[in-house]
Amino acid sequence: MYKFYKGEAECPKKLSAEQGRLWEAERVFEENFNMNDSSDWYSFFKGCELDGENAGDIFMKKLDSEIEYERPAETSKNWIFNLWVNSYLFVDKFSKEWRKYYK
Repeated sequence: MYKFYKGEAECPKKLSAEQGRLWEAERVFEENFNMNDSSDWYSFFKGCELDGENAGDIFMKKLDSEIEYERPAETSKNWIFNLWVNSYLFVDKFSKEWRKYYK
């Protein structure tokens, strides 16, 4: 799922400056995934859009079960990461040209 972050405590020196910034973004996502409950994620995503649809609404529709209304399951991490990348990371933090690293 992650392209650069592999659980390291510090950014590997072998990464370029751009890759290092993406490593940090992935690290922050991992930290947030482990900390945030579903209401935190909804609050975050409701300020974002993906293809003209509110990302908070997309998030709520994709939750697998009522149990996930409290906290997303580990099995949902991949689609939440993809929603985060496409509705936030390459919209508010990095330009769309940075997507080349995720192809």
